[in-house]
Formats: sequence, structure tokens, C-alpha cells
Amino acid sequence: MTLFIAAAFVSFLLLRTDALAARIILKSGKEIECRIIEKTQDYVKVDFNGALIYYQLKYIKSISEEEPAAKDGSPAPVDNDIPESAGDSKSFFLAALNLAAEGKFSESADKFREGLKLAPGDYNLQEGLKMAEDAADGRVPADYAALVFRGTRSMAEKKYPEAMEVFKEAIKLNPQDANLYYYLGVSAYFSGDAKQAVDYLQKAAELNPSDPEIYFNLGVNQFSLGDYKNAVESLQKAEALNPEDGEISSLLGTAAYLSGDFPLARQKLNKAGEIFEKNGDKAKAEEIGAFLKRVPEAGDKT
Repeated sequence: MTLFIAAAFVSFLLLRTDALAARIILKSGKEIECRIIEKTQDYVKVDFNGALIYYQLKYIKSISEEEPAAKDGSPAPVDNDIPESAGDSKSFFLAALNLAAEGKFSESADKFREGLKLAPGDYNLQEGLKMAEDAADGRVPADYAALVFRGTRSMAEKKYPEAMEVFKEAIKLNPQDANLYYYLGVSAYFSGDAKQAVDYLQKAAELNPSDPEIYFNLGVNQFSLGDYKNAVESLQKAEALNPEDGEISSLLGTAAYLSGDFPLARQKLNKAGEIFEKNGDKAKAEEIGAFLKRVPEAGDKT
């Protein structure tokens, strides 16, 4: 991505809770055993075998939740605190967005730099700074840059329909920018239209077939719609471009399982477990191992 992975930042702004064990029954009849990470009035974000998935409530029939238990058996407390350092860098990010959206690119770049002093590795701040500097120096057209920053600001404020209108205006200035279609896809999804999100993300993939993030988000949307066959295809492309991402392999294996391709499911879930284990995430590796016990050892697609 040439600017920010806006979906990641939007997720950061949402209310965070401790994970709740849950069983979700989709309107398609599929049952999902997972842990709920976030809940809003429109969707739930779940950890499903190590992969983070958004399910829009309109596609869910029912949700059964179980409060996580503390060691003494009592319900674990809910922690809604955002680390102070993260909050500080977030405030600089938002301030920089506001300045850039008004065309004040040099001032915006200064704010991005201030934020990077607190969080040197923050991807959003790094990429925002690059674009602000390019716009200030004339390497990127000012009107186009201002629109992109305006759209990103709207996403950060969770004004997704507004963000879509802004990005559509930006596309008129740069119709071959895959990032704009990516942002439109993310905004469409959070606006409650996963089908439209798929269309935008497919266009983004056509324009930039080498970005695993696009294929992964395309697969996530197809998965959330219950289109597991196409989700498998998209996630295979994401995995080919980023073979060491356990989240991609995990979701690919899960989609394969739900589509009935058990050999592929076992192969990819085993791979995901190995990646999580290698990266020191034993909890996710154990979750994968537990889920694998439910996948048939052999057999053709059903």
C-alpha cells in the first residue's frame, strides 16, 4: 500500500474487549466456534483459528457467548484501556490527517514526524509522512493527495459512506490507483455491503496483483459471505505472495474445511500451526491443533 492500511487503523479505534468464547450460527447454516474480539452494533470481529474475521450481524442467525473465566472461576475483567503510548501516537496521526485533508502538507508532515518519535515503527505514520512529503514537494498532485487524506480521515472517524464518496472523487483523478479501490472495498464492508466490497477489492487485485493484503481482504469478505470456494482461491493467491503469514494459512485452511476440501484444509492448518509455533504463539498453535482433530484425515472433496 502506498498510504496506510486503513483497515488496520480503523480496527485500532474500535472498542477492545477480552476475547469471549462463542459459537456463531450463520444464516447459511454454518456453525463457527471462535473467540469474539470486538463487537459493534453492525458486526463482530472474531479470532477463528488464529485468523481475525469480521462477520456482519445481518448474516448471523445467533451468537452464544461464554464469559472467559479467571483462575478462581470468576468472570475475567474486561480491559478497554488503550496503551498510553499508542494513544499518543494516534492523536498525532489524527492531527496530521486533519492538516493534510486541508492541504497543509508541510504542517502535516511535521505532525507525522512527531508521532514517529513516540512510535518509530508505526506503519500508518511512516506511510502518511511519505505522502505528505510527496504532496508538499509536488511529487503527488495536491488535489489528489488531499482527497486521499480526507477519505482516510473519514475512515478513521468511522464515516464509511462519506469515505466512499471521497475515494470515488479521487479515482476520477487517478483511475489506475489500486489503493483507492482497496480503501473503497474496506469502506464498503464497514458500511454493511460485503458484496460491493468484493467488487472493489477484485478491481484492486486486477490493478495490483502483487499485493497479498488485497487478496487477503478479498478472501476475508468472501469468507464472511459464506463464499468459501472463492475465498480459498483468493487466499491461495495471498499465501503465494506471503507464504510465512500464519493468519493467511489459517484462514485458507478454515475456508477449505468449510468448502469440504479436507485434504487442503489439513495441509494449510498444519502449516499455520507450524508458523504460529515458530513465531512463539503457542496459544494459536494449540487452537489450530484442536481444530485439526475435527478435520477428516483423508477423503475427496465433498
